[in-house]
Amino acid sequence: TRSKEVQVLSVTLLLKLCTAKTGTYLCPHLKYLIKELLIGLSTLEPSILNSLAVQNHGQDFANQVETARINMARSNPLNAALDTCIDLIDDMETINHVIPELAN
Repeated sequence: TRSKEVQVLSVTLLLKLCTAKTGTYLCPHLKYLIKELLIGLSTLEPSILNSLAVQNHGQDFANQVETARINMARSNPLNAALDTCIDLIDDMETINHVIPELAN
């Protein structure tokens, strides 16, 4: 679908932007980038995992679903971009800008 194409393009552009080479240019935008990358991680997660997470099939099943979610998030390329952005946070001023944006 068209929206899937837009998502793929957006992710591709974010991955190209969020590199160590572009770090100094990203710093003023970290509060927005980190928030959008976190949203991207959750929206790109397969919807079946959300469905499975709310079903009550016991604690073992819930743990398996959560482990699958964590593994998928770790292997998601957006996670690498998020790590790059987090590594760029090097002062209290940046932290003070990022935290309120994430809290909203």
